[in-house]
Parts: sequence; C-alpha cells; structure tokens
Amino acid sequence: MPSALLFYLFLAGVVFVSSLKFGTGLTLLASALCIGFYVFWHKRRTNRIPFANLFILSSICLVTALATHPAYENVLKQHHRNRLSLWLRLETDPQKIAAMKRDFAYNTNMAESAITSGGTLGKGFFTRHAYQKVALYPSNTPTIYSPPLAKNGAFRVLR
Repeated sequence: MPSALLFYLFLAGVVFVSSLKFGTGLTLLASALCIGFYVFWHKRRTNRIPFANLFILSSICLVTALATHPAYENVLKQHHRNRLSLWLRLETDPQKIAAMKRDFAYNTNMAESAITSGGTLGKGFFTRHAYQKVALYPSNTPTIYSPPLAKNGAFRVLR
C-alpha cells in the first residue's frame, strides 16, 4: 500500500476522533492551520504551491469532519458508540460513566487490575497475586498483555 494512502487514512482517523472529542468547528480550524503550515513549508522548499495535495488534504478533512456525527449516530451500533464514548470520555454524567465502566469495560478493567498488581518488577510466575483481587485464574485473563505484565512487571516485559 502506498505511503500516501496510509497517511490519508491516518488523517481521516485523526479527524474523526478529534471531531468527536472537540467538535467539528475546532477540528476544521486545526486542520486548516495544519494544511496552511504544510503549504507554507512546501512553498518555501520548492517555491511552488502544491494545489493537488492542498485539494486532497482539504477535502479529506472537510468530508470526514462533516460526516463524523451522522456516521456516529446512524451507522455505528449502540455498543460501538458506548465503547467510543467511554474511550474518548464523551459522557459527562459520573453515574453513567460508572455504569458504562462496569458494563462495557470489563476487559479493560480486568487488564488494568492485572497490570497494576504486577508493579515494576512483577510478582513471579504461577502466583495468584494478580488474580486474587478479581477472582480470575491465569487461564481466564482478558487480554494478551495482562499476564506478562502482571507476572514479570513492566520493566522486564518492555526491555
């Protein structure tokens, strides 16, 4: 896949997430500033304005920013919206956030519990320290990274 296409997909994803988090107006303003900086930099480097790139970047940002909220409301299913709103912290009601964390973020909570119980150096293999708090056995861990971090610690896993 060409690197330009990967960049355009990444740009659309960033615009989608920032439009949900900060709103369409701020996202379009930030996109316009970034594109303006790119045009200024490119003109200083090559002494010409990249009209094709300017059109492509502007249209990707504009279409993605304007289509974010309709796609969020009409295309995504309710469980997708719940996970996105929990991840981006779009909800402001503390009771609803607590209910969402309890209901929708089970795997995240279990992984967080396993990772934080390991500490920096870990608890060691075949011990149940990470799982006594949440009553899980090592075979029922929710994510792939939780057991190594709980057993070995962050320092030993990341070196």
